[in-house]
Parts: sequence; C-alpha cells; structure tokens
Amino acid sequence: MRRKRKNSLEDYKINLIIAGIVLILMAVNIIMLIKYLTIDENAQMQNSNTTASSVNTNTVLDDVTDEEGKQMSEQDRMRRYAIEFIDNLDNEEFDVAYGKLSEDFKKTYFPTQNEFEQYVRERIGTGELTINFRNIERLGNEKTGNLYVLWVDVYDVLGNEYVQNLEENMTEEEKEEDSGNMNIVILEKDFNNYELSFSVK
Repeated sequence: MRRKRKNSLEDYKINLIIAGIVLILMAVNIIMLIKYLTIDENAQMQNSNTTASSVNTNTVLDDVTDEEGKQMSEQDRMRRYAIEFIDNLDNEEFDVAYGKLSEDFKKTYFPTQNEFEQYVRERIGTGELTINFRNIERLGNEKTGNLYVLWVDVYDVLGNEYVQNLEENMTEEEKEEDSGNMNIVILEKDFNNYELSFSVK
C-alpha cells in the first residue's frame, strides 16, 4: 500500500512538472505573438508617416510615367498628390499649389493667390512641413468622377508663431481640434490630372 501511495505521489509530481512546462511554453508563445503583432503595428505606423522633406523616395515623388502612374494603387496616387501639394507649400511654390485647387474652392475661400499665400503662411506654415496619413476613403462613381477624402495631420516641425499665439487663448479641446488635422479632397480625372481642396480653419 505504501508503494502505491509513493507511486501515485511520484506520478502527481511528474504530472505537475509536465503541466508547469506546458504552461511556460504557452506563456512564451503568447509573448512571442504579442511581440510579433507589436512589431507589425509599428511597421505599419512608420509606413504611414511621411515627411515632405523626404518624399522623393520610392515612387511617391519620383518621375513616374503615365503608364507607371496608372499602375499605382489608388492609395499611392492619392498620397502622391497630397505630398506634392504639401511639398509645394513647404517650398513656397504658392503659384503651383494654388493652380492645383479646384475653381469652386478658390472662389469660396481664396479668390486671389495672395489670400491663399497669407493663409498658408499663418495657418499651415512653410519650411519643415510633415504629413501623416490617417485614412484615405474613395467616394463618387463613374459619373461623378473619382473623388477621394484624405484625413491627414500636417505640422510645421519648426513651429508656427501665428498658430502658437492663437493657441494661447484656446481651450484644450479647441487646441486638439485645431492641431493640424486636415481633410484633403481630391478629384482625380486621370493620372496627374486632378484638383483638390482642403478643410479651412
């Protein structure tokens, strides 16, 4: 009888050790899975961040033929157009940027290029702009055209004195609302044939 108890006690200890090893292996697998998912999310976030000063990598602002451009995905084309526009502002190429705006948008908000330039200098900035893409959504159809809405954050890395002065008298909620969030609406007629507008604050 003592041998049976001794054997069952030893079997219990062995089973307990095996269960402990299994639990440790499961914990290691879960930790590895969490690390893998975190690395993948970080890589995706880094891919969605683009600085206007470094936008000439890959096929974003490189010279692209019409044929190559038509092979690009919709998202890449929209990013390209938005980055070109922000790059124009960053380099103070206001005539080029103004030419990309839709006529209705210009009539409503910026009847003259000088008004547009003043708005950009005061509310957006120039010199070191950064754009972060949060979402790109396609609207419209074959009849209305290819209309896209891009939710982006545009920041002047060096800071903007006018915006900083405005923010001194804002609540935290108003600051968050005003903090570089911008919608860019692009109507694409063909590759490199588009017009855009953006949310005006």
